[in-house]
Amino acid sequence: MFFLSGFGYFADSLILLLMSITVGPAVKEFRPSFPRGVLMAAYAGMLTGALFFGFTGDMIARRLAFNSSLFICSTFAIVAGASPNWITLGPFVSLSCFGGGGNVVLDATVFLEFLPSKYQWLLTVMACWWGLGPVVAAAFAWPFLSLPQFICATGEVCTRSKNMGWRYVWFANGALVMVLSILRIMLVHLPETPKFLISQGRDEEAVAALQKVANRYNRPCSLTVDQLLACGQIKSHDGSESPRGFTALAMHLKGLFQTRQLALSTSLIWLSWLYCMYIVLRLPPKISRVPRRTYR
Repeated sequence: MFFLSGFGYFADSLILLLMSITVGPAVKEFRPSFPRGVLMAAYAGMLTGALFFGFTGDMIARRLAFNSSLFICSTFAIVAGASPNWITLGPFVSLSCFGGGGNVVLDATVFLEFLPSKYQWLLTVMACWWGLGPVVAAAFAWPFLSLPQFICATGEVCTRSKNMGWRYVWFANGALVMVLSILRIMLVHLPETPKFLISQGRDEEAVAALQKVANRYNRPCSLTVDQLLACGQIKSHDGSESPRGFTALAMHLKGLFQTRQLALSTSLIWLSWLYCMYIVLRLPPKISRVPRRTYR
């Protein structure tokens, strides 16, 4: 689970670095009037992806969102490298970040919901994957963005055939993330998380998922369906049965503001992230700065 969930942390940080190191050569080739457009598209994709897949994981299933988000990220990363102009590059980068931002939300959730409580401190160690992503992205980018056959020379008209380096960076890293997403599905047949199944009142499936994991790794599991049923049904705060769909979504959102202290904490976290995004969008990477004469 540490490696399986770590792939998402790795891919998320990798995609963000790809966007920052390739925007300069892309600007030189396309000469857009708004160079920060791709940067804004990337962070908009991250935000909407985290919201969409976070809600989807609560309303539909963890497993589906967990597997599909990384596949979306890799697919559109590869497609972004084939963008014919600046207008199409923005949406493709945004869709790639949409999958990456959604996946990183589910990585921690799935990791915690499978992990025994005494080992949940390992979640903090997952941060090492975040640092590994930029290292790998930089390793791919170094030859493609430094060798003269892949980049435009200073002063010459920059065309696609002379500026393929940044495209190869997207192709190579997107293919790497694609391999990781396929390994998630084909190599490790991840069942639905037991905690999610129990929260939905699907006790039989929760026991089957735990038994499957126990049998695979030769571990004892004495839990039975009768033991879960003896604990009663999952209830909501008002005493009714656990809600489904958008009603459940409203309950999750309401839970973030259930007490005064929790509401303050939620608000401060949201404001801090929004402020960070505001600062990043105001200060584009230096690599994206192009002399004004190239816009004329």
